[in-house]
Amino acid sequence: MAAPKPPTTLELIADSPVKYGFRITTMRNWYAVPAFGRIERELDLTESEVTIIFCLGHIPALRAKDVSVISARPKNSISRGVHLLLRKKLVQQNADRVDKREKTLTLTPSGLVMFRKIMPIFLARQDAMLSSLTARERQSFDRLLDKLVAG
Repeated sequence: MAAPKPPTTLELIADSPVKYGFRITTMRNWYAVPAFGRIERELDLTESEVTIIFCLGHIPALRAKDVSVISARPKNSISRGVHLLLRKKLVQQNADRVDKREKTLTLTPSGLVMFRKIMPIFLARQDAMLSSLTARERQSFDRLLDKLVAG
């Protein structure tokens, strides 16, 4: 006799008061776990390092605390990632132009190469996840995500 089929995510949370949060977390896992796992195996970068590279690839000069706020990741996690990336020479720190006590992070040329390597991995995961949506549904989903992220 075959083992019983486990419930689907939708069956699990159908009547749950936290069904939105659980589905958001599940979607995050479907997106991030395979992508970060592949990046760690192939490129030897942690999730914190990738987060920093991703942010600096889109906004060329940021402070570590800016990365923490933008990504909603803990400051200590970002700090560890910065130290690892400095050691790997993928980012550099410069004194902030306004406040010399602050350090601004930028990607090095090697860091920019790494950014260009990680982006297709995330794009492939995103495309796979959104493949069941029509173009119109993707536009609606995009607007809803913007609204949720903006708070």
